[in-house]
Amino acid sequence: MEQTFSPRISATLIHRMGKGATASHIADAVVVVFQDIEASLTPVVGPGGMAALYQRSLYLAKTTFDWIDISAELPTSHVEFSTLRALLAQQSEEAALASGIEVLETFSRLLVSLIGFSLAQQLLGAVWIQPTAASPVQDAP
Repeated sequence: MEQTFSPRISATLIHRMGKGATASHIADAVVVVFQDIEASLTPVVGPGGMAALYQRSLYLAKTTFDWIDISAELPTSHVEFSTLRALLAQQSEEAALASGIEVLETFSRLLVSLIGFSLAQQLLGAVWIQPTAASPVQDAP
């Protein structure tokens, strides 16, 4: 059994942003995924717990993308995605996608390290798209 959400994260973002996505579309897709995660996790960990996980994820992702230096600006009692969205939209398409995936993967790894893959899968399974669902199947000629 897979112990990471990485393929699902990429598939979900690719599915949500569509073809020819701009950095702004990618930023929107990342925020929508985080909003779905928030909706799934907040009843379990509370708004403060979700905010703490999100802030820690941004802090850890900053080691790969140093421009993600916003965790100190965020409120500690609820999650605010607008600053991340604005920063992602300012990047190139490639950088926005890579950094969006990194933040989501960092969040997922952190959650799995705290509660285990099985429980994380139960809580977030509905958020992710299966990798094969991201690319439409083409009809054979």
